[in-house]
Amino acid sequence: MFERGDNVIQKPEKQKPQDMREDAPDFSQVVESFNLEGARVSTRQGKAGKQKRVIHTDSLRLGKDEMNLIEHPFAVLWQKEPNDNIMALEWDARHPKNGKVVPASWTVAGNPDFGLPTPTDERVYLVLLELTREAGFDSPTVRFSRYDICKRLGWGISAKTYTMLQGAFDRLKGVNITAKNAFWNPKSQSFRNTGFNIIDYYDINAEPPGRKSCEQIELPLSWFKWSDVMFDSFQSGYIRTLDLTFAFGLKGDIAMRLYRYLDKKAYNGRDTFEIELFTLCIEHLGMKPTKYPSKLKERLQRAHDELKEKNFLREVSYGQMKKPLQKHRSIKVCYSFNAHHLNLEENAASSTRNEGASTPGTLLFNDPTTEQPQSDPRERMRQIGVSPETIEEFLQTVKHETLGLQLDCLLDREPKDAAATFVKAVRENWAAPTKYTKNQVAETSEKKRQAHQETEDQKKAQQEAAKRQEIATDEADATRLDALWEEMDNDTRDHIETEARDRLGVLLQEGKNSPRFAAMRRNVMRELQDQKSPEIS
Repeated sequence: MFERGDNVIQKPEKQKPQDMREDAPDFSQVVESFNLEGARVSTRQGKAGKQKRVIHTDSLRLGKDEMNLIEHPFAVLWQKEPNDNIMALEWDARHPKNGKVVPASWTVAGNPDFGLPTPTDERVYLVLLELTREAGFDSPTVRFSRYDICKRLGWGISAKTYTMLQGAFDRLKGVNITAKNAFWNPKSQSFRNTGFNIIDYYDINAEPPGRKSCEQIELPLSWFKWSDVMFDSFQSGYIRTLDLTFAFGLKGDIAMRLYRYLDKKAYNGRDTFEIELFTLCIEHLGMKPTKYPSKLKERLQRAHDELKEKNFLREVSYGQMKKPLQKHRSIKVCYSFNAHHLNLEENAASSTRNEGASTPGTLLFNDPTTEQPQSDPRERMRQIGVSPETIEEFLQTVKHETLGLQLDCLLDREPKDAAATFVKAVRENWAAPTKYTKNQVAETSEKKRQAHQETEDQKKAQQEAAKRQEIATDEADATRLDALWEEMDNDTRDHIETEARDRLGVLLQEGKNSPRFAAMRRNVMRELQDQKSPEIS
């Protein structure tokens, strides 16, 4: 399509084919569409006085990312067995509108011949979205050249990389995703139960060899087509802007996946995010399952280090969940983001308005899959649909503790209309439901049990530490007394040994070199020291 260098993109000297389809876009439009937000465009004087259009890419390289495929993985981060082509995830999801808990699942089935998509395929997917964005999201069918995709990925141009690209297309077409209460539809504001592919078709054609004149530009002959489910999501705007320069600069596969996920959570200038460890690693990142939290922390460490080194993350810490989902799921990961990252959504939306482009903008609604901070009743009331007037009334007339209690009880009441039920509960001062009370009692009991266990563990640790200290003191004293023994004259030694032998009596069976005799000898020496005997001083 065009050659891509470190700083510029130039039209290659290729010839337009005679059998070009009538509905193919004009090449000038293809070049125009690649102009990134804020990219510098200039012309250079070529041979024979002809001008060449040059697009400088030392500015930000923006792409797009579909938000459901950020939330749930479609590529595996570990080498699976050859006959294991399925990644199945199940969890209980809270509906973002009515608050009900519903069973959710996300099943990724790879083609038996090609397997599940890999982290490399994930990068190819992002480039395909970049191409679609440049084409204006006008059609699910997008033209491309292998050369261009390889250059965008930072790959060399060779038969090996072309084979890698072919394999990526095979896996992206062959994978089938089945989502139940897991694929969000922003149009209906509800989850879709759907099964879909990422791309439906592709056709890769080798470009004709030979040099072409500057005036005869060749359109790419290869193309791919997004599946209807994917393209509908693009058209509805359920996509977000992604900094591809940053993303493709990450070395680790987990770092790339984690960046895509956390970048989605850091919307609207949000500077912190917390999530349960197993939920993050297994359900959202697609890491290899394990029952050991230490294993997950170890796998995350390198990604955390890289994202902190590149100033995306400011801090990463671990803590205890206040309300653990399960006994073995009580650890949360706490992230703090650096504030210097640009608000890409605002920039992209501004650019779209200024240029009048047809590219769908990213929706500026709150992410329904993100747990909001539970300390702010205003935000919690707004999320369930309480009117702004009622929110202000309640904040001025009702204690925040009361609002928090009624909001906490809402889930156990299983309302059809969360906002209406909440407002009525506040106005009529409803008592907490039995289920909520039982849960609170159980939670309080569990906290007491954990506190008692922690106290017992601390006592045990203190006792063990005191025992170790006692042993160390005894060993040091024995060493001191043995050194003193070596300096004594024979008469003093005979006196101490006689005393030790008399005390042991019939117990003395092993002889003078036994540990029992040595210990008794040291006891005699300590007593003589305590009595300040002139025999030992």
